[in-house]
Amino acid sequence: MNSGTSRQSSIYARLEEGLITKGGLWPLSAMRDLEAYAIVLIIRGGGTFESQYGTESLEAGSLLILFPGVLHRYYAPKGKPWTEYFIVFKGTLFDVWWKAGLLSPEHPVIQLEPVGHWAKRMQSIIRHDSHGSGEGLLEALRLQSFIADALAAGGQSRDDENRWVAMAREAIDQHLSDLDAVRLAADDLGMGYESFRKKFSQQAGQAPGQYRVEQLMLEAQRLLANSEQSIKEIADLLGFCDPYHFSKSFKAESGVSPSEYRKRRRDQAAAFWENRA
Repeated sequence: MNSGTSRQSSIYARLEEGLITKGGLWPLSAMRDLEAYAIVLIIRGGGTFESQYGTESLEAGSLLILFPGVLHRYYAPKGKPWTEYFIVFKGTLFDVWWKAGLLSPEHPVIQLEPVGHWAKRMQSIIRHDSHGSGEGLLEALRLQSFIADALAAGGQSRDDENRWVAMAREAIDQHLSDLDAVRLAADDLGMGYESFRKKFSQQAGQAPGQYRVEQLMLEAQRLLANSEQSIKEIADLLGFCDPYHFSKSFKAESGVSPSEYRKRRRDQAAAFWENRA
């Protein structure tokens, strides 16, 4: 670790960098803030990042971007340290990025893959030593390029996640009235049930079974409001074993029974047209 190696410049100065294994020590220290920026790439292990803006999980490939004056702490589970590359730096180049919204302490974690590729890139930055203002500027550009590429890769990863969630929801929608809708959706996407369920929950923010129930109830509301089908017919159409279970599920989600919901919607429609007359 090249601790204390300072390259002074108002545009860019690298203050400290290295490869260390740490964490897993409890009790936890209080949150702190830095007087400079830092990036931390976890290459082995995982844990938790906390700041004044919230909490995020960390794993191998997580890149943390730390900001001056922002309270934070990050730590591994008790007795399970992680390995990280880190660079501490300051400079007006990065102040400009922050002010422009290209960097934000509200979104401090970027997930990068493959981990080995990004570890080698960060290692290369750390190994470069600079002498003179020209080399210092090149060093700043290397770091900016790394961060810009990481931001782009993280954005692409989020786009990929959004596309996958859209496909997964559509697959569930195709089997909405089937009790095995989630399992069938997993099959459609070539995944095992547990892998599909975990990935959906992580990326969509809710369990796939809950998503299916919500969509069923939305379809039930549409049919109750816009069709003349009986409650039994709607229950059959949506895959419920009988009207009782349908009514119980509908009331749990909507707060009223199917018959009461239908009555309210029809009363609202009648009042609307009466006011238009």
